[in-house]
Amino acid sequence: MRALAERPDVAHLIAREALDGGGRLTPLLTEIIAPVIATGGKMAAHDIEEGGWEDEDIAHIVLTMAQATLGYFTMAAQVRELSGLNLLTEAGRERHTRFLIELTARIFPVPGCAR
Repeated sequence: MRALAERPDVAHLIAREALDGGGRLTPLLTEIIAPVIATGGKMAAHDIEEGGWEDEDIAHIVLTMAQATLGYFTMAAQVRELSGLNLLTEAGRERHTRFLIELTARIFPVPGCAR
């Protein structure tokens, strides 16, 4: 969230390029996004048994979290136009970060750990 907040245009570029087939995304994905996805995959793989997930669910979980992060920035202008709510303020970004942390905790519950 922090990195995209500094350059919210990157989320739009990723979304647009993905819709166009993604060929020009490869260098960006390899350099920047792949390490994030790999880390997410490792975290998911570590917690698979605890959360009752299957191995083939890892890619879906990582993609869902990526969309929840990128989509926040790509849809913020539409939300602002429709509702007047500016999600790109610091408070809005902090709220979404807390939401993603809560979502992750619900996806990968840790027994005996209070949220």
